[in-house]
Amino acid sequence: MIMNKLFIIILLFQISVCYAEETEVSATQNKTAMSLYRDNYITFGDNNDQIKFQLSAKYQLFIPDKNPEDNKINTFFKIVGSSAFFAYTQTSWWTVYSGRDTFSSNYQPEAFFKFESKNRFRDLNLGPFKYLKIAPIYHCSTGVEGSDHRSINEFYGEFDISYTDDKEQNEIGINPRLFGYWSKSTQNKDINDYRHNYETKLYYIHKFDWKDNEKHFYSLWQIIKEQGFNFKCTGNPLGKGYYMIESTSKVFSANFQPKIFFQYSHGYGVNIVSYNIKETEFRGGFLFSF
Repeated sequence: MIMNKLFIIILLFQISVCYAEETEVSATQNKTAMSLYRDNYITFGDNNDQIKFQLSAKYQLFIPDKNPEDNKINTFFKIVGSSAFFAYTQTSWWTVYSGRDTFSSNYQPEAFFKFESKNRFRDLNLGPFKYLKIAPIYHCSTGVEGSDHRSINEFYGEFDISYTDDKEQNEIGINPRLFGYWSKSTQNKDINDYRHNYETKLYYIHKFDWKDNEKHFYSLWQIIKEQGFNFKCTGNPLGKGYYMIESTSKVFSANFQPKIFFQYSHGYGVNIVSYNIKETEFRGGFLFSF
């Protein structure tokens, strides 16, 4: 029974990401507007015998004309309209190995404006800023009532600054997010004691070019085509807060495939249902992207 459920989940990941990949390409051709949003992954393990997975997609509200320069009167509308998105992310924790078969989720719908530097639809150039995102609506809740009910309604601003070398083999960046609250549930009214209105992500990506090392003997390391590291933290990561370290490895040479994914987290608030309980988790699995 468990294996059947796992097969269904992995199959849904494969289908959804294949669809998102196709629609992302179609979006560049002004045909559709659905694409991936946050990381989509499935991981295994931790002290509670859990499977953790995340599904995330966004929908672009406005697709510009194929020839955006034809009507400059609508330039402002095209810039703002084509930067407006609805998004949905679901992060779930599923206890399956010990026979308890329990399930909890963080449901996260949101609406935001995202202004990307050198965007394919516009001629914006934000310099080192990769993008600027403003979200007037962000909701996160457990979707249940009773003792496990938690919910927050936020607004936030986020930007990404990155540097890529001349060979485009190395990228390093920082992604801070500042947020405030429209409302909080009475069951988690003190949640900001564990978050402090900010979240920061540092990341590094290296793309390997093994052709430059043809004189070296072949090794297993050469199957790695791209390696990434993320460090995230919120609140006081050494006190009331959390930090998370992630590793993503793209292997072999296919353009589309699951990536090897590891995630370690320590602190409070990774899962909103246990935001005031300190937890340490280490998991490994697959990240689905293109």
